[in-house]
Amino acid sequence: MEKEKILVTDDDQSIREMLFDMIQLFGYECRVASGAEETLKILREDAFSLVISDIKMPEIDGISLTKMIKESHPEIDVMIITGYDTEYSFKDVIKAGASDFVTKPFSIDEIEAKLNRIIRERNLKKELKEKNEELKRLSIRDSLTGLFNQRHFYAELEREAERARRQKHPLSLILFDVDKFKNYNDTYGHLEGDKVLRKIGEIVQTSIRKDVDSGYRYGGDEFAVITPETNQQQSAKIGERILKDFNALSFSMVTLSMGIAEFDYTLETEKVVKSADEALYRAKNTGGNQIYFAEKKVI
Repeated sequence: MEKEKILVTDDDQSIREMLFDMIQLFGYECRVASGAEETLKILREDAFSLVISDIKMPEIDGISLTKMIKESHPEIDVMIITGYDTEYSFKDVIKAGASDFVTKPFSIDEIEAKLNRIIRERNLKKELKEKNEELKRLSIRDSLTGLFNQRHFYAELEREAERARRQKHPLSLILFDVDKFKNYNDTYGHLEGDKVLRKIGEIVQTSIRKDVDSGYRYGGDEFAVITPETNQQQSAKIGERILKDFNALSFSMVTLSMGIAEFDYTLETEKVVKSADEALYRAKNTGGNQIYFAEKKVI
């Protein structure tokens, strides 16, 4: 496991060397700096978990340095070394953004205990953040297909619609579903039906533009793709890829029907969804395995 990195800042060389030896003894990686300017330079070049700074230093003191670190590197913790004769109170130290402080003269046990507490809390916060991010990811994903779910679809469509309005860019929406999917499930069973849906999820992911378009399981055997900065004709190229790749798998009985609508700045997003949905059902009701725009057939 990679060692935590700690930077010691003190204008007193003997203190720097003593803390350097201590921190390495505790099992952490350590570097030293003789003042605030050198500290900020090192932080721009390398990543650290924590800075230990003396409060009294020439030019820029530890309080000011702490504020500067928290502004430019908010993820870094700071521990301040104070003295009884300092003009700053402990309240000032914490208010500046420091995670803790020690008072001279300090013991090796005190330094170790406070360092370990800060690092332990950092790791707990990191784990909590990762868990929250994973929960968020799971909350917006469909577990079967790996695509985003319907709840995220509406949030993302509103966001993209607002961006399209603001930047005057085109925006299109693809809706599609599986023709004769109920018959397929009745004939081959729901496990086989799930395989069809999973395969559609894979096809959508490989057919859309990475980090531009987004794919969704809209519900049951219905799917959606939001295609920013594309008109209907450009969006149809993505739809054609999905249709072609799905047909190449030669699933017995099932095909795809697809409807495409282009965003109109004067319309609410619900009406765009409705237009794409109406185009989808025209494609479906006229034989399936084809794409319709909101107003006409594409292929």
